[in-house]
Amino acid sequence: MIPPHKYQFKGRDFILKNGSAYLMIDCGLGKTRMVLMAIQKLLARYPTMQTIVFAPVYPAIDTWPKEIAKWTPELTYTVLHGASKDHRCSIANSKNIIIIPFSSLKWFYDRCQQGYFKMKKYMVVFDESSMLKAHTSKRVEMLTEMDSIFSAFRVALSGTPAPQGLVDLWSQYFLLDGGKRLTPGFHQFRNRYFNYTGPPSFQTTIKLGSEQHIYKAIDDITLRMAAEDYLELPPLITNDIVLELPANLRKTYDYLEEQFCLEFPDAVVLAASQAAVSNKLRQFLQGAVYGEVFDDEPSRIVKQLHTIKVQMLKQLLDQSSKQPVLCAIQFQFEYDIICKVLKYKPPIIYGKTPTAHAQSYMRRWNRKQIPLLIVHPASVGHGVNIQTGGNILIWLALPWSLELYLQLIKRLVRQGQTADRVVMHRILFTGTKDMDVALALNRKNCTQQDLYNALTKRRKKKT
Repeated sequence: MIPPHKYQFKGRDFILKNGSAYLMIDCGLGKTRMVLMAIQKLLARYPTMQTIVFAPVYPAIDTWPKEIAKWTPELTYTVLHGASKDHRCSIANSKNIIIIPFSSLKWFYDRCQQGYFKMKKYMVVFDESSMLKAHTSKRVEMLTEMDSIFSAFRVALSGTPAPQGLVDLWSQYFLLDGGKRLTPGFHQFRNRYFNYTGPPSFQTTIKLGSEQHIYKAIDDITLRMAAEDYLELPPLITNDIVLELPANLRKTYDYLEEQFCLEFPDAVVLAASQAAVSNKLRQFLQGAVYGEVFDDEPSRIVKQLHTIKVQMLKQLLDQSSKQPVLCAIQFQFEYDIICKVLKYKPPIIYGKTPTAHAQSYMRRWNRKQIPLLIVHPASVGHGVNIQTGGNILIWLALPWSLELYLQLIKRLVRQGQTADRVVMHRILFTGTKDMDVALALNRKNCTQQDLYNALTKRRKKKT
């Protein structure tokens, strides 16, 4: 077995020292191993202690079991997921680690209400805790109600803690310390540190100087580690392919933007708000729009408009010299257009892909047996290991979410990538929503980098 890196001992000891800890650690540094090392130490002190790990589905059913088997095979575990979770629930109390996908959280909450997990104080790990950033979400509400079953050992893990801004931090830290550092209530937190407009714009902006107050408040239980400080990672080469909409499509695009509607002989496209028309415009740029047919029974229809981006994808595939390519999409109809243009059906991992199929695709991808893998970033962005399969990423459409954007990139730019560089192509239409999304991602990333830099500087001053 490869011995732990020195920085992994640092992460382990930070958990043991603080109890509640947020490890803001980049992908590839082995934060799962750091937690397992901490669990080993704690079991030596408290032999009956159990740990509950909440994680996205693929890390829960694939990454965590593999990491346990690889680094701490003496630890026992069970995964409460799928049709067998009720049976596994009955044996969970005999395991060191109980792994629960966020998708099974409601089931787990119900079992807690029934007393299955009520008698013990469990160490709890929130893997990819940025998935708990929405303070109004059912996930946060249920976890808050289950607070009494968790011990003082609570660990949050994420490489993208504040994808929309520092306002994302409140619920994540609340689950760690009950509001001790960032106030007991979200509205109190927002009023103290942010300007909030309310309706109709619902804009939240940071108050002047508040960043430093937030950094100071969370510093004592937050450990920041950047991959570039500890690992030799391949550089990321970004290639923006900026296209022009043809005149006829530009005219239609502008009409949709101004009038919030498009009419076809058999369907109509309607947008009821600025946000809705923004989404329709993004569909338009990807080659189609969802419209409505009003017959006896209203139904949705896809109206294809062009194949420009997919033709560019085809050109990039031709230029890739048969190297495997990962391609990110946003809408299901994009896959249909890809199949028509390429004249075959490449494998796809998205919300409707069965778990077993997705796992098979990822295994084959890592063996370089798949020339083109289509993905939705929400389905492969967190915690999966696909870095050995290829080094080319194509964004057919960028997501608004910085978290999804960075997490997918870090699936390839991480330890284990064998290529000397990772090449990322972003296909964009000039003067459109594509450029707005690209600028928004850059702005959000600057805010998150400011958080990272401030926490790193504060830690260095202390040491």
